[in-house]
Amino acid sequence: MSISHNKPVILTLGATGQLGKMVADQLLKEDSISLRVTSRKKEQLPTLKDLYNDAVFMDLDDPRTFDTPLKGVDRLFLLTGGVVA
Repeated sequence: MSISHNKPVILTLGATGQLGKMVADQLLKEDSISLRVTSRKKEQLPTLKDLYNDAVFMDLDDPRTFDTPLKGVDRLFLLTGGVVA
């Protein structure tokens, strides 16, 4: 993880979805922040790292996966449209 301690870290969930990708792409252009994205699909992490530099595994259905992605985060973007049954 490349974290700048001088810039606020924004964690964006859903960067593989349509809206989350738009948000992540816009935030990536901002020099005043550090962007981190997550995926619940480990196979997507290499591609996300290539696009956004800082990509980590996080599964909202498993709170045990929250510590690493949330470490050092100042702000969070999360949009969810459904529930898991």
